[in-house]
Amino acid sequence: MTITAAIYPSDGRDNARLVGITPDRVFKRTAKGFRFSRIFKRRLWEASFRRCAYCGDEIEDHGVSHVDHVVPRSDGGSESIDNLACACAFCNSSKGAGSLEDLRFKVALYKSPVGGIVTPSQALALIEAGAILPIDYERPFYFERVARGEV
Repeated sequence: MTITAAIYPSDGRDNARLVGITPDRVFKRTAKGFRFSRIFKRRLWEASFRRCAYCGDEIEDHGVSHVDHVVPRSDGGSESIDNLACACAFCNSSKGAGSLEDLRFKVALYKSPVGGIVTPSQALALIEAGAILPIDYERPFYFERVARGEV
């Protein structure tokens, strides 16, 4: 899988807040397997300015934040901290195992006047049929705006 974003999510956060987090502190073993530790989730949330790296919505607490694999594990993505991003529930579930560009379309649709009226697959079908929808396809992710100093 190729990341087409010129700026990577780890470029749009305060990585100094993640210094000292070793791989053994990223995960916690539970009865159900591994999960991200509270310490790591809190530090990632703080490093991300308490916002979703993708849509930029404020995340009220690190306990409700999600950790997204930018390059999904199913596509060869690693557990490296550089491959992990703080996300809101909507963006994390919308991205799933998809690409950043697939998510860019979904977030742009959600933030558009037709968001919630048509689904992403319906929007794509309408666009393929020649419809012009009020969707900002070039809408930058929050991490891109931060990395460029726009936020």
